[in-house]
Amino acid sequence: MKTATYKQNSNWTAKRIVQRFERERCYQRYLQEGSVKNISQYDFTDMLLCRPDAYPETIRKKFDQLRTQAEITQEKDYLKFLDACKEAFKDLMTRRKEDTDKRRNYQLNQLLKGFYKAGGDAQA
Repeated sequence: MKTATYKQNSNWTAKRIVQRFERERCYQRYLQEGSVKNISQYDFTDMLLCRPDAYPETIRKKFDQLRTQAEITQEKDYLKFLDACKEAFKDLMTRRKEDTDKRRNYQLNQLLKGFYKAGGDAQA
């Protein structure tokens, strides 16, 4: 009885994963173009459900989770797509924490400059 329940759950999980891949813009573009070269880092991290400026460890963890899910389906196209993504976006998954912190500080400074130029109040 438990074996049947496990099999039903794993089939249900695999179906959900397939549906997720079929909805992903990145995967659809990959299918159309046969390449990930026109997929932006923003679309890639959106697929992973994280921010582009997330720490490399976070991006890598989310990617590994998605890869594990894709392995459940045993769909070679998904795995091939993820392998191409891993190669194309390896810099996002291997950046040093210090580099990420510098980029975040730069982005914050740019945001604050725009805020003050627009007449933002430092007291608010």
